[in-house]
Order: sequence, then C-alpha cells, then structure tokens
Amino acid sequence: MIKLKNVSFSVKSGFVKERTILKNISFEVQKGEVYGIAGQSGSGKTTLAKLISGIYTQYEGSIQIQGLKLTDYLKSLKLQILLQNSNELINPIRRIKDIISDGFQNKNDNSLKIVELLKKLKLPDDVIDMKGYQLSGGMQQRVALARILAAEPEIILMDEPYSAQDIEAQTFMKNIIIELNKTKGITFLIISHDLKFLREISSNILILHHGEIIEEGPTEQMLSSPSHEFTKFILSAENYELKQEDFKNFKNSKNNI
Repeated sequence: MIKLKNVSFSVKSGFVKERTILKNISFEVQKGEVYGIAGQSGSGKTTLAKLISGIYTQYEGSIQIQGLKLTDYLKSLKLQILLQNSNELINPIRRIKDIISDGFQNKNDNSLKIVELLKKLKLPDDVIDMKGYQLSGGMQQRVALARILAAEPEIILMDEPYSAQDIEAQTFMKNIIIELNKTKGITFLIISHDLKFLREISSNILILHHGEIIEEGPTEQMLSSPSHEFTKFILSAENYELKQEDFKNFKNSKNNI
C-alpha cells in the first residue's frame, strides 16, 4: 500500500548549515494494516508524516502508494491526515455541518451523512449547528476526524492521536481506529510516543531516532524483545523503571546514534 525507499529530508535556512531531518528511510505498509511509528521528540516522526501526505514535497528517494508516484496518488484525495493540533483544522467561526461538508467529494445535500458521522463518533446531535469555538479540544478532534471520514479515505495518517486527551477520549480513539480498520478496511499510519497505545492497535512498528530507523518489525515481538538500546530505554521510561544511572549510561552508550 505504502512504500518508502531511501527517503531523506534536509532543511537549510539562510546561512545555517544544512541539517538532515530524515536519513535513508525505507519501509512498507500493507493494505488494511495499522502501522505504528514511534520515537522521541525531534526524531523526525511528524516530518515523515508530512512527506507521505504531500505537505512537504522536496525530498530524496522514492515514496509510492499502490504502485503510483505519491503526487499521482494524492490527487485521488484517498489519503487524509489528522494532525496533532486538530484545533488548527477547525475554523472557530464556521458551523460544524459546513466544516464536515467540505470533506465530501459529492457536493449534494449530505445532511444525513453528517448526522451518521456525528453519531459514529459519539458527538451530540446539537453539535451540527455549533461553531468551532464552542467545542472542547476532544470534540474538535472528533469533528476533524468526521471531516476526514467524509472523504471516504483509503489511508489515514494520525499524528499523536492521544495528545492532550483524557482516559475516556483515549479509549474512544483506540476503539474507533480498530473499528474503522476492521469494518472499512482503512489503512492507518499512526505516529505516537505512547508505546502502550501502539502495542494495542498496531501490527508492525518502527522506531525513529535522530532521523533514522533503528528497529522495525512485528509490534509485540519487537517491544517484548527489543535489540536496540534506545528502544529498551524508552520502554523502561514507559514502565517507570528508569534509574538515575540509566540516563548517564544511555548517554554514553555506543549504540546511542
């Protein structure tokens, strides 16, 4: 479904020395898969999502989707992205029904479909006539997802879908991803620092560190028996098992690329 081969991305601003954000990224995502990408802040996760979604267009290497060049596939609008700051996707002064309507390729009256989407995402009926500023952060994220689903995508990229959510909202997001994957066959590419979340929903996972892939493979197998020191480090951090000397040892580790 998605194939990256030797993808690299660098930035240069003014007289500042060129800085490499991603280096020789290669992996494949199968159709109907939930694929996880993890790594520390600044590892290049969001940059990778923006390359695959066409937000960034200058890069080295190859990105293909269903055998097509990325630019050709994106014309179909079958790939959608839900960014971390979903509030930025919601116009505060537009009505929710109009925001969701933008997602439909068929511009006829889609009122019933909008109601169905709101119901699926467990949003109150009266949300349809509200304006963006009247919604909580969690509701804004669900409306952004409803707009994406209106486009009937084949692929959804999610950047930190758990960001700033309470436990109830996190559980809902996990369940809706699983449901959409099973019932609609949507392929998900999910970026998250939350390894517990990725363990629950993804079949495969890759770990980014300083813009390079350091591990990739079946989620349960890789997270149960990681081979790289950084993966072991972040797993220990997830489980609150780190000691003061662990930070020093990791910093000095030869495997700390």
